[in-house]
Amino acid sequence: MRAICQLSALSFVLTISVTGCTTVMEYLPVYKLTIEQGNRIDQDMINQLKPGITQRQVMYAMGTPMLVDNFHPNRWDYVYRVQPGDADAEQKRVSLYFDHETLVGIQGDFKPDPKAPRVNKETTVDVPEREFEKTFWEEIVWLFEGMPAKTPKIIPENPDPETPVKNQQDNIFNNRF
Repeated sequence: MRAICQLSALSFVLTISVTGCTTVMEYLPVYKLTIEQGNRIDQDMINQLKPGITQRQVMYAMGTPMLVDNFHPNRWDYVYRVQPGDADAEQKRVSLYFDHETLVGIQGDFKPDPKAPRVNKETTVDVPEREFEKTFWEEIVWLFEGMPAKTPKIIPENPDPETPVKNQQDNIFNNRF
């Protein structure tokens, strides 16, 4: 009887400790990453799309499509899925339709806003012309102006071709350098 009481007390303690660990683990702050997949899509990108623009212009504005179906090559799908660490996943989708490589239709979660002002994110900077006293090459030449020039060594001609000149090979190399 005593063994049964000890065994039941031990099982009770184990059950409480195991369930206690799971409840503690739920309240510990654990960092969860934000997971982004696909092409990032926003309204500014969609507002740049107008009917009649080419596929290259669409690719410049939107990026490379996430899906190009081999059975429907005139349809490009852009899918963007984001799942913040503690929240539910959110998915956005845009399908673009082409006819002879020109945009003819847009379908999905975004629609172009015809009243939206065109935002030019490109910046033009005017750089003033810089005046140099001397060019880089003139500076280099100026550094070596005071140095004496090397004069090549002259190898005397061998009057008798049958008698070899000693160290003739050395004389040729010294003449070159």
